[in-house]
Amino acid sequence: MLNKTRTQSVCPNQMDQSNQLVRKKLRQTPGSSTFLSWDFFNLLMKELFKILRTEKMDVTLMDCDETFKLFLRKIGFQQYIQKFLHPEWGLTLPVVMYNRDEDYFEALESPLYPICRFFNRVPPQLSQGFNCI
Repeated sequence: MLNKTRTQSVCPNQMDQSNQLVRKKLRQTPGSSTFLSWDFFNLLMKELFKILRTEKMDVTLMDCDETFKLFLRKIGFQQYIQKFLHPEWGLTLPVVMYNRDEDYFEALESPLYPICRFFNRVPPQLSQGFNCI
C-alpha cells in the first residue's frame, strides 16, 4: 500500500507529462524487447535519485546488464565486484552508487550532481517531499 504522503506529493500534471514521455520514448526493437532511449533512462534515474535522497538512502546497490555499464558509470555507479552469471538473467554486473558523494558526481559531470548538491546543502527537514529540481 502506498504511503499517503508520497501519493499526495506527485503533481497530476507531472504524472501526465511522465506518461506522455514514456509513450514517446518506448520503442520495440526488431528482437521484440523494449528499448528505452538514453534520454528517458537519464530522466528516470534523476527521478529515482530524488526519491532515494528524500528517503535518506546513502547507498544504491543494483545488478545490471553489460549494456548499461557505460551509462551507469557516467551517472555515478561503480562496479564493486566481478561480474557473475545469474541463473535467470545471465551475465550480471553488480554496481554501487554512493548517493552523498558530491565530489565524485561533480568530477564525472554526472546529471545527478545538481540533485546531490541540493540535498547535501538543504537541511533534512526542508528536503522532505521535494520532487522538482
